[in-house]
Amino acid sequence: MTPIVKVDRGNFDSIYRRAFERFLLELAQQCAIEEERISLERTGRKPSVLIKEVQLSGEYPDTAFRIKTYDRIRKLEHEDWQPIWRHSEWFDKDMKLLCEPEQIVSYTLMWARGG
Repeated sequence: MTPIVKVDRGNFDSIYRRAFERFLLELAQQCAIEEERISLERTGRKPSVLIKEVQLSGEYPDTAFRIKTYDRIRKLEHEDWQPIWRHSEWFDKDMKLLCEPEQIVSYTLMWARGG
């Protein structure tokens, strides 16, 4: 007979948060590529600030997007961090999601480009 294993809710929440962070990362990476493609298609040129890399950095509650950009006009590479869990417009006090993941990603990419 298989023993009954008690589930640690804290561990489950940790697993859920990490999976959600990886989902946001994948979404951000794909959106950065798509935004560049759309800009090229509409205007005939790439955006002036390119998203070179998006990664995750840190651990909950300090997990952040680590974003490397390249400003084609100023020929300047920049790296910065955008926290994920610290935005009250994205999460309530119990860390429940208040907006769509796409909103988090679009805001983050816009911020990274200087918008």
